Amino acid sequence: MEAKNDGMRNTCESLINVVSDERLKMLLSLNQKVRGMVMMLRFHHT
Repeated sequence: MEAKNDGMRNTCESLINVVSDERLKMLLSLNQKVRGMVMMLRFHHT
């Protein structure tokens, strides 16, 4: 029974890591988009 639980835990940890990696990529992409928009607004405003 213990081996089965270890396999389930490893699967869950792997899924969490994938979701965390994807979330990080999404946040970095969003950050870059916002920075670009801020730069455009500053450029057009002056």
